[in-house]
Amino acid sequence: MYMDNWTNLLLEYKSDRDPVTLIFLVDNTDAMKVVAAWPYIKRTVNESRLDDLRVCPEGVLDDIGMRTRWEMMWTWVKPDLLELASMTEISVDKTACIFLTLKNARLIFPDGTVHDQARKIIGNYIAGKVRK
Repeated sequence: MYMDNWTNLLLEYKSDRDPVTLIFLVDNTDAMKVVAAWPYIKRTVNESRLDDLRVCPEGVLDDIGMRTRWEMMWTWVKPDLLELASMTEISVDKTACIFLTLKNARLIFPDGTVHDQARKIIGNYIAGKVRK
């Protein structure tokens, strides 16, 4: 499987529509803040790991499970959790816990994007606050 980038690999996760994972956002304004800030923080990409992906033989990634692929993709990027904590005004420890929960629930993606349904929940929450 030859890829110029890992965007194609993320498509499988981005199309996942398991509504149970969205429970982490319901009535949790801190989690919503982290999701909302996620696209705007710095992340360092490990280019050598991405180079390994470019030369990966056809079918190798298909043979490993989704969970293993998901964890592998997160080794390709290092998000700035200090910036995320600062942006959300949440303690670093709490931000790290929320980050791990959102990552494991596949509500945030290593490329800096956010699950569509998570974005909708936050939009509805904000719209409800504006209408009041």
